[in-house]
Amino acid sequence: MFHVKHFDEKILKYKDLLHKYHSTLDLISKKALEDIDRKIDDSLKYAKSIDKINSNNKTILDIGSGNGLPGIVIAIALPHWNISLVERRGRRASFLKIVSSQLNLSNTRVYLADVKNLRLEPQAVVTAQAVGQFKDLYCLSRHLHSQIITLISRKGENWQEETLALKQYLKLNIDVKKPIKLSSYGNLIAIDLQGGIECQ
Repeated sequence: MFHVKHFDEKILKYKDLLHKYHSTLDLISKKALEDIDRKIDDSLKYAKSIDKINSNNKTILDIGSGNGLPGIVIAIALPHWNISLVERRGRRASFLKIVSSQLNLSNTRVYLADVKNLRLEPQAVVTAQAVGQFKDLYCLSRHLHSQIITLISRKGENWQEETLALKQYLKLNIDVKKPIKLSSYGNLIAIDLQGGIECQ
């Protein structure tokens, strides 16, 4: 468990807000909501993986932030990291702003935007739940990368094929961290590599 002031209180409030707004803002299915504790636990694994990164640049770009899993949970668990939540759907972006405000998450910024059109300072970490393959995640965000970038995403059984495809596409070495088994589905895969390489 993270030793963050009011951690449990904020997680509980986040769950309450999900229950309150899930149907009106089309946030999450009823079945997924019933399994919310496991989903939050999986989101905390993202935060634990990020917490191990030794970097002076404490910036995270969360693409397709949706209902706040994992982005909001990461923000709660890692108050010393700054996280940009990027969401293209208006209702979900509105929810993220409500949560950030009501939980006093001063380390979050919410962008109603397509990540390809976003301009930010160089980001050290890019996270995503469902943004295609690692190659897609890299190329979508390359203009926002720091010199070394860490990509973290949930992957199924073919994750090794994805990392190999990225390595071959960019023609460079990548450092793949030990997979972390997720409780609901798949593995959490984190990779370190050179950032900002142009995609064809």
